[in-house]
Amino acid sequence: MASEWLTVGKIKDAHGIRGELFALVFSGNPEWVENGQPLQLATEDGAAPERSYSIKSSKAHKNGFILKLDEVKSRNQAEELKGLLIQVSRDRLSTDEGENPYLFEFQGARVHLSGGGLVGEVTGFASHPGQDLLEVQTEDGKELLIPLVDEFIESFDRESKTLVMVLPEGLLELAQ
Repeated sequence: MASEWLTVGKIKDAHGIRGELFALVFSGNPEWVENGQPLQLATEDGAAPERSYSIKSSKAHKNGFILKLDEVKSRNQAEELKGLLIQVSRDRLSTDEGENPYLFEFQGARVHLSGGGLVGEVTGFASHPGQDLLEVQTEDGKELLIPLVDEFIESFDRESKTLVMVLPEGLLELAQ
């Protein structure tokens, strides 16, 4: 069975003259950034090239990482990869009960208020330097961005894909 690939970051820019890349990280826990680990790069529409890459070295930088891939030798090669999404095998990313979930684990979750009311379903994510946001489609078809902060999360059941949240007053009225 083929492994499912998950998007965990994005190549933002070339860095330096030796083919290093500055990558933004979408996952809360960047454990996938390990030397020697395989990854693939894909376009925004999900099309992936037939080539995989290996991380030669990495170091934290701003809100991401500077990556050196074995296969990228020059700045020109690095420039060609700008804007591509970084994907890793799903089986490399797993969390146990009690650990902070990855963003992808919230995809498709039903969001409920602590008092019991249904808000909607998580349809996507937005990653910002300050915090990640959940994109939620409300029951009436509107889109709502909810900051993904510990203070708002009461519980998350991975099995039933149910996210119970305590939201600040007025946040639901911001749905568009």
